[in-house]
Amino acid sequence: MARLDVTLTALQQRILALVLAFVPLSLVAAILFSFASAQFAHHQRVSLLVRELNRYQALLKEAPHWQTRLATIKSSPLWQSLFLPEPPAQMKNQVTQNLLAQIVTKAGGSVLQSSTQANGPQQGKAAEVNERVVFDADIATLTHTLYDLRAPEPLLVIRHLSVRNHEGPLTAPRKAPNRLYIELTVTGFARPS
Repeated sequence: MARLDVTLTALQQRILALVLAFVPLSLVAAILFSFASAQFAHHQRVSLLVRELNRYQALLKEAPHWQTRLATIKSSPLWQSLFLPEPPAQMKNQVTQNLLAQIVTKAGGSVLQSSTQANGPQQGKAAEVNERVVFDADIATLTHTLYDLRAPEPLLVIRHLSVRNHEGPLTAPRKAPNRLYIELTVTGFARPS
């Protein structure tokens, strides 16, 4: 077997000793760094969870106050007036259809088509009643209809409004106001149970 003899100078021996000492130290430093960064990330996560816990506990302490305040609001006449007067089963084809038809007729429009769709109530939420009305009117009638819909009682939300010229495109000036073909979808709300 061949033997290899190498002689190193004192400077080379020191450099080799430093390199051999640096490799394990850098390995230990890398392990400590990864452990410390994992601990830091864990500490941040725990800190975030503790802040959320404190926030939720504060909300729970205030819950009775907000429940009584909500009960007071729900029992007020102003709150009750926001909802349609009858429950969804009884008003499906009656209340909103009559209400919207009355508004359109009062403004001077003629109702061509009307349909109602009631979405059943969900836990703690009001049932939605969607009323779609197609009517014939001029711009003044449409303006009065929209103005009447923004009345505060009951709360009605316009979901869709489409306005088209009833006679097609204008080609010549007209003596009478243009008749408009209007599709209007409005949502009202039944009292939540």
